[in-house]
Amino acid sequence: MRKISLIPHAEARLKRYDINRRFVIEAINNPDEVVRGKNRGELERWIAHKLIDNEYMLRAIYEVKDKDISVITLYISKRRRYYRGGIREDKI
Repeated sequence: MRKISLIPHAEARLKRYDINRRFVIEAINNPDEVVRGKNRGELERWIAHKLIDNEYMLRAIYEVKDKDISVITLYISKRRRYYRGGIREDKI
């Protein structure tokens, strides 16, 4: 089982957007879509999308290191802006 942790910035976003921590964990473990984020040094960033309804989705940006996952930030976004139809670019 992978360890999933949230950095303090992501914790603050939970409160700002009133998002349940379990929903973020569900987005990482069972995303509707995963797209590649930007490289930051040696670590690659990934973006998990979890649909909320027909208009909105959660975007959780995370890094993987030795099977452990660190959630960097998260936010609610309009689905039409980022959703690509359920693609999975991840290999985790």
